[in-house]
Amino acid sequence: MLTPRDLSLIRRAFATLLTLLVGSWFVALGYTVWRLHDVAIKNGMDRAVAHARNFEELLTQTLNVIDITASTLDPQLTPQEGGMDAAVVERSLDAALRLKPYLRSLSILDSSGHIVASSEAKNIGVRVDTTSFYPMTRPEAAVMRIDPLWRGRDFASAQPMTLSSDAPIDLGFIPVLRKLSGLQKDYWLLAALNSAARQTTAVLSFTIKSFLK
Repeated sequence: MLTPRDLSLIRRAFATLLTLLVGSWFVALGYTVWRLHDVAIKNGMDRAVAHARNFEELLTQTLNVIDITASTLDPQLTPQEGGMDAAVVERSLDAALRLKPYLRSLSILDSSGHIVASSEAKNIGVRVDTTSFYPMTRPEAAVMRIDPLWRGRDFASAQPMTLSSDAPIDLGFIPVLRKLSGLQKDYWLLAALNSAARQTTAVLSFTIKSFLK
């Protein structure tokens, strides 16, 4: 027959065993959650790297297309008293813009910053301030330069986006500038890169906002 002391020892042993079992269960659960968290972070980083590489490749290809377009336009710029034949150039811009959904428009900018020819007629006459285009370099340098995101459909109705702007990024575009050669006067190819093309909105948002900061 069990004495009260024996019953007390049994209860303590049972309580200790139960505590050990519950503690072991919590330890196992915690380890499993930690492992799942670690795996989730690793998978997330792998996806982020893959998306970044895909975006880098897309952006590189897009900029290469703009560069090739500028090189193709150079021999088509017909000198007229040191200028160009705007009608011929606009037809060339329209042709270059076809089948390129990542480009919203292609324009020609003169040395005063005014658009003198464009695939979008409403852009003609608009003045574009290129002082904020990156990298900062001499105006005559034959390098590609990029400005932070502009808010609006195209240059005729847009303005540079600021940190306080709350317009959806898919309503904006990124200006890209490239010097043209072959004329007596200075001209630049000005491209409006569609920020919504190929679902790059989220990455562009982060990139542009980081650049603005």
